[in-house]
Amino acid sequence: MASEKKVKLISRIIDSCEEVPEYFMDGFKYSCLSCLEFPYSVYVVKLQGKEEEMYSQLITASEDGLYIFERKNNRVTLNQYNYEELIFIKKENGDLHSMIEIKGMINGRVFKNEIEFDNKDEDIFDFIITSVRMKGKLTLDFEEDHEEKYGEDNYELLKLGYFKDSNLKLYNYCVESLISGRKIKKTVFQKKLVKKRLKLIKRVLTTSHIIILTSDELIIVEEGKSKRRSPEANIGGYWYFIPVSQITSMDIKSSDNLLLTLTIRLKGNEQIEMIYENPNRTQLEQLAKSALIVYQHGKTENKD
Repeated sequence: MASEKKVKLISRIIDSCEEVPEYFMDGFKYSCLSCLEFPYSVYVVKLQGKEEEMYSQLITASEDGLYIFERKNNRVTLNQYNYEELIFIKKENGDLHSMIEIKGMINGRVFKNEIEFDNKDEDIFDFIITSVRMKGKLTLDFEEDHEEKYGEDNYELLKLGYFKDSNLKLYNYCVESLISGRKIKKTVFQKKLVKKRLKLIKRVLTTSHIIILTSDELIIVEEGKSKRRSPEANIGGYWYFIPVSQITSMDIKSSDNLLLTLTIRLKGNEQIEMIYENPNRTQLEQLAKSALIVYQHGKTENKD
């Protein structure tokens, strides 16, 4: 049997037009040369074996929007997302590779892009995610500013401290997800729930996760999925970044006497479901009300 070809992902930051691959150049010039400064851009190529290119992407976060160029089978496509029309960004970490999923509306239709990258390049792509969340207004001194405003004594971090001792890993994920200047309005934490099925088999009902409502965004941070026979061994994690303006409703339903299902409905007929224990109902109801208040406040500010 023929051996499977190894897949390799290579990513690099593009600093000038001269570094833009030729097959992306025409679209890049048309879309991005009006920017006041050269936009933050990352080139990704996926190789199978040593030289065989499976696909390549150019991701650009400009002041005007997010541009994702893709080349596959010698065909070049471009999705241009207005920041105001992005439905959500999802990041998923795996053992070796990670994935970013982006969904947004373009001319009234839902479009999706997936960006796969090697875990060693995670910082490059975290910078893209943060830039998109800040609508292209990310400065180069962001990390220094973030560190200064989110020190250990910061008041916003105290709002997360209640679960720090029970799940330090998830707490650190949350701290890394915060953006300075954005206030935390509400949080709801759910610990991992495991149900024994047989003597040696356990089923994970839900991994540990938390929802954080800020002044303009709903952040969901979740531990990675567990191995079948080792529920204690979590791998990676999941992050959702959802603009509050994209939420159409939140529904809370009892799935049995002990569990609740929170359904977050988004524009474009998208939805996200999370499992909680029944004692969290009051907090979830307060979260839904707070999200509505944040959304209405945002609409009022935009009118002004």
